[in-house]
Order: sequence, then C-alpha cells, then structure tokens
Amino acid sequence: VCFSIILLTGCETVKPKEQGGPLAKKTEKKKTVTKKKKKEVKPLPPLTKTQLKALRLFGAELLKDGNIKLDDIIIHRREHEVSFPAEFNVLSGVLEVVVSTKNGRGHESLFYSDTNPLRLQLALISAGFKNGAVFAGGPIPQGAKMGIDVAFNNTRRPADYWIYNKTKQHPKEDLGYIFVGSSFTSSGECLAVTQGNLIDINSRDFNTILLYPITKEHINDEFIANEDRTPKPIMVKGKDGKMHESYAIPVRIILYLKDKPIKTKENL
Repeated sequence: VCFSIILLTGCETVKPKEQGGPLAKKTEKKKTVTKKKKKEVKPLPPLTKTQLKALRLFGAELLKDGNIKLDDIIIHRREHEVSFPAEFNVLSGVLEVVVSTKNGRGHESLFYSDTNPLRLQLALISAGFKNGAVFAGGPIPQGAKMGIDVAFNNTRRPADYWIYNKTKQHPKEDLGYIFVGSSFTSSGECLAVTQGNLIDINSRDFNTILLYPITKEHINDEFIANEDRTPKPIMVKGKDGKMHESYAIPVRIILYLKDKPIKTKENL
C-alpha cells in the first residue's frame, strides 16, 4: 500500500507601488508543487526454520507475496486474516448454517464451500487465533471472536448482511462468531468434517469451526436469508450446452479477529 504526502509551497505576491505610481512588474505566482512520496512497504518477516518445517508438515505453501496457502485457504499474514472460497447457496428460506460443505445441511446454509473444516481449523490456529468455549467466564477460555466478511462483486460486506432475524423482524445482529473448533470422536475423527459444518448459526452441538453465540434472548430466534439483499441468479452454460440459471455465485469468505470476548451476563 502506498501513501501520498502532498507538500504545498506558498505563493508570494509583489504589491504595486503606493501614491499612484506605476505598478510593479506583473505578479508572478510560484507554481504549486505537489510531491508524492511513496512510503515503502516493509516486506513480511521471514519464517523461521521451525515454521517452514511446520508448513511442509501440514502440506502448506509459502507464496511469493509472503502469504501462506493451505489447500484452498490463504493465511494473509500482513492483514492477519484467513480466507477461503465459497459460493452462494440458499438465497431464500430458513438458515441454520452460514457456510457448509457437501456433507452438511446444504438446504439451510447461506454459502457452500469445498474447504475442509479441519484444514480451516488448522489454518486459524496457525494464524494465531485460539479456539475455546463459546462464552467467557467458564473453566475453558472463550475462543477468539471472529468477524466474517464476504468478498463479492468487488465489494466486501459482513456475512450477516444477507441474514434476517425473522422472529425479531430485523436484520441479524452482528455479534461476531466464536472460534470454538470441532469436537473429535474417540478414534480421532473430526466431527465438523463428517457433519459438513464450517460456520453455524443455530447449533448447540459444537461440531463446527465457528459458532454464533446464541444468548437466552435469541435462543428461539429463526433466521432466514434476506431476500431483499441476496443476489440474482447468474446464467451459466450447462452440460447440455444450454444456458441455465445458477445460484452458485462465487465469493470469498474472510475471517478476522473482531473484538473483546462477549460478557457472560445473559449467556446460557
């Protein structure tokens, strides 16, 4: 990113002589000089040997720009964000999930993604985010409170922009999503993978990566897709060679640290 510093020089005016004498030479205004000074963007610090070894162990790749690629997930080191590809899925009706995989509840998920939930959890931990309990104040520290943005059509908006609280009759409140991390079976199987959950809204099983912190006030709330805001379908060429409507509009989900832990006053 480059920043510009504009330096302006003053303008001097030569006054005419007093008592009706002839005017002095025509005033010559000095040209305004604008200088643009580029601020050098420092390169990202190199990874240590231990970090590079860990990347190889995970099957991750250090990109030329200094970011880290893990499958289809990008760890943006300078911005301290993690992103992955997805597409619009449900544009109307009930929503229980923000992002699901093919194994998940596709009929009630706003977005669909092929991103592996366990790999996303690994990327978030590698980026320095800590998973934990959905609420603060218990024996297990609360997980990182994350913001979820969606890059779509050269814009970036919170995922909640497309979600409506049908019970309360207003757009969904932006309380962030907690990095709880998935539970595992006794045999080491990641339940978020088998159940296809990446980011959940109404779920109490914690077999997901990020979870909306439902409080007592919202425990019975029903969320739906905000049809006034969801995009129109696009036309794509089908296998039959004909053009068909498709709701699978590509986006990129961006995760970042939101703010301080949620207070426990009205939590479950």
